[in-house]
Amino acid sequence: MGRVRWRCEVLGFMLSTEVRPDYVCPMNVLLCWLLAASSVIAVTVDDDASLRGALAAAKPGDEIVVKAGSYRGGIQVRDRAGTADRPIVLRAEGEVWLRGGGSTAIQFSACPHWKVKGLRAEGYPGNGFNFDDAGRLDQAVKGVVIEDLVVLRTGPRGNHDGIKMSGLVDFEVKGCRIEGWGGSAIDMVGCRDGKVTGCIIRGLEGHDSMSGIQMKGGTRGITVFRTRFEDAGLRAINLGGSTGKPYFRPEVTRFEASDITVAHNVFVGGQCAVAFVTADQGAVRHNLILRPEKWAFRILQEQPVPEFGACRNGRIERNIIVFPEDNRVAVNVGPNTEAGSFAFRENAWFHEGGRHRPQLPSAEQGGVYGTDPKLDGERVTARALAGFGPQSGS
Repeated sequence: MGRVRWRCEVLGFMLSTEVRPDYVCPMNVLLCWLLAASSVIAVTVDDDASLRGALAAAKPGDEIVVKAGSYRGGIQVRDRAGTADRPIVLRAEGEVWLRGGGSTAIQFSACPHWKVKGLRAEGYPGNGFNFDDAGRLDQAVKGVVIEDLVVLRTGPRGNHDGIKMSGLVDFEVKGCRIEGWGGSAIDMVGCRDGKVTGCIIRGLEGHDSMSGIQMKGGTRGITVFRTRFEDAGLRAINLGGSTGKPYFRPEVTRFEASDITVAHNVFVGGQCAVAFVTADQGAVRHNLILRPEKWAFRILQEQPVPEFGACRNGRIERNIIVFPEDNRVAVNVGPNTEAGSFAFRENAWFHEGGRHRPQLPSAEQGGVYGTDPKLDGERVTARALAGFGPQSGS
């Protein structure tokens, strides 16, 4: 069974040093008792029953430490809230694997201010991990931190995600590795003001892998930073999407996604690096895009116009894009978009089949075309960047 240990700072000792050593002040004892009652509880769990019990009883300030081993998933945690200054922490100590037990490893519903770190999930047919608002569309879940999770072989077919998030705000996803999924590696519906940093998103054969990271259903104010995408499906980033009206959060908006920033990432292979889909004010900058199978970018409208706004106002700037010899289409533009409102600035475009200037939906400022970036593998070196100043190419 799980072992429980208490952690507190014994202020009573500090106070009692001011009086006789053989005297125990009742006030000091009371202060110690009050402090212990409100202090952090660190619960160490080492089997399925103790893990479920600790999650079901979690309170603000608790830390649940899961010992290395294999555990059964299918766990649901509902309405267990931490606070901004006393979050609930669930973390692995060593390699902790969740396998079997249900369609999802762990689903957190209406659980604000949690930090979930270091767990691993494999082979779930539904989703790997799920963080949602329990369907309470006007009650966003704040302050969730998702760190160092490993999610393998989810799905593998259909709309089944590695990490599913609905209605989260002020959140972080960092250092996670997701390999093989059906829908999206990370799927956001109606999420706001969050960051995805330092993750690895890797597609596997035999999985649908519709998108790497998808942000839709009214998602806004998200930054995707320093993340690596390898063969990450049809759209490594789906900046927008196609969401049914009942699932927008907190209400139906004119755009699927807005004010999204995609910066300093590496995209290797896959059908398309970034798709703008019924989106507004998306910025894609300082990324390395290597050998996309079909397109570097797509500009699409998958919601009806004029009920929804036409996809518009994207900014694509200072990226290095290397196309394989058999790919000559830089940007795919669909109907009912405002593709001419997209701004292209100071991107470096290189086609391995020879000098080829991309056809863009609007004139680029300061682009560089046909100059080999001379990358060191996938590393952008100072030498590679030396020839890529703000200039126009032929």
